[in-house]
Amino acid sequence: MNLRDRVLAEDDSKRVAVPTPEWPTVDGELYVQRVSAKAMEAYWESLPDQDDDESQSMRVGLVTLATCDAEGTPVFTLEDVDALGDKTNPPVQRLFMEAKDLNELGGDLVKNFESDPADSSPSSSPEA
Repeated sequence: MNLRDRVLAEDDSKRVAVPTPEWPTVDGELYVQRVSAKAMEAYWESLPDQDDDESQSMRVGLVTLATCDAEGTPVFTLEDVDALGDKTNPPVQRLFMEAKDLNELGGDLVKNFESDPADSSPSSSPEA
């Protein structure tokens, strides 16, 4: 098997259980998982411009994309962003932080996207 075939044959999926005691009927049943590169790209492209009032949906959108059950079946769709955004912050934030870490979305990327999309490239850091 050549290198290409070996890379493509790798199972690089991973899931992590996330406690949600604020939602007792589903506590222990929610996971976040690694998202495919293709799905992540489509998600980033679907986000509104930073000047749009809906830009805060970035965090909830990632939660909808990455949240799954124990078998890896998605729990939400991007159509659930508004409804999930109406839930209380602590469990959504916990799911977001796990999804961000599991998908290796560095703090700088997320912080820069939230502040100014033009500054989201790794080479555009503020001068001291």
